Amino acid sequence: MALAVLSTAAAPLPRTQPALAVPAAIIWQSALAAAPAFGPAFDASQLYVALRDDTIVAVNHVTGASAWTVPRTTTVQPVVTEGLVIGAEGTVIWALDGATGTQRWQQDLGAGAVLAPVATRAGVLWITDRQECVLVAASDGSVKWRAPLGAAATAVPAVSGDAAWTGFADGRVLALQLSTGKTLWTQRVLGAVRILTGSGDRVVVGTSADFLFVLARADGSLAFQWRTGGDVVAGAAVDERRMYFVSMDNTLRSLDRQHGDIRWQTSLPTRSAGGPVVSGNAVMIAGVSPELRIFHAKDGAALATILLPGRAAQQPYIAGADGAVGVRAILVTIGGQIVAIGEVGDPPLVPFGESMGRGAAPTAVFADLADPPLVPFAASLGPGAAPGAVFADLKDPFLEPLDFLPGRRLAPETLPALR
Repeated sequence: MALAVLSTAAAPLPRTQPALAVPAAIIWQSALAAAPAFGPAFDASQLYVALRDDTIVAVNHVTGASAWTVPRTTTVQPVVTEGLVIGAEGTVIWALDGATGTQRWQQDLGAGAVLAPVATRAGVLWITDRQECVLVAASDGSVKWRAPLGAAATAVPAVSGDAAWTGFADGRVLALQLSTGKTLWTQRVLGAVRILTGSGDRVVVGTSADFLFVLARADGSLAFQWRTGGDVVAGAAVDERRMYFVSMDNTLRSLDRQHGDIRWQTSLPTRSAGGPVVSGNAVMIAGVSPELRIFHAKDGAALATILLPGRAAQQPYIAGADGAVGVRAILVTIGGQIVAIGEVGDPPLVPFGESMGRGAAPTAVFADLADPPLVPFAASLGPGAAPGAVFADLKDPFLEPLDFLPGRRLAPETLPALR
């Protein structure tokens, strides 16, 4: 049940994803050399994934062609920013050139990275095993600031504007100023913080207490909360009017992003492999079963179910149109398959004459396909055959008695019973 809204400030519109046309289907598929160790990172033209054979690979997600492979180990999921692929091996953070895979820099962070880094406009955020949040410059890995957290963070930071948030097992949500690392506010919610999503003037918090909390960005005050049937899974998705989230009761819900009123909800046949993704008028969710389900963002009506070659390792990434290639949803499976899903339409119409070979005029082709002239039935059987005689010859033959071994004869009237 939604609570009264405590903050009514108008929210700026969130960045919208390109619209994937439906119906859609798999348009290409490519195999990696090994299974992924973490989910992939993306930029406008390539995806980057750390494999279990201790390599980092780059793949063009327009064509599926491999761009480069380099030997490199990472203990966290890499992130892409400013043309660099950034990861960590223990206390050492490193950056590879996104175009070539060559190393650009590496730095000792002084502590081990424990959560995936987050790319921001100010730099790259890291959560370390010394219970601190560290911002480093993407250009060279130099430390800009360190902020003590006082406890081990349980949620990958969320970022919006000049603010970053992280959460803890005791339900505490901490807001930091991105430019300085200064604490802006703290708020406590029920349960351990599992996921955080920043959107406009809202911070969405999913916890282990089967609740979704929505806080005001300015001061952390509670805007509304929703009790669910299980923990909230991964991050929420937000568009201009609604927010969408999945919980472990296998339910996808849509709420009004300002007031928390429920717009619709729909049951999922399996648990999700990540959070929902909004693309135009579609909401997509990948399940632990090998399929991608697409729903209408307005009312939750099912639009499509696309079978995948394996369980998805992450939520879909929506890639914008690139020349002749339209908007695509890109997924990587836990078995090492990359799948691109795009619009499927009818092939262009081709003049029928051209399809028969060069120089064939359509009129000539259709002339060749004209019906043959009608021939009298008797004439088709040979000269001198009268139609009446032909049909007389086609009468049913007389029923003959049926013999059964060892010589028993049955009368014709008993034949229907033997069918």
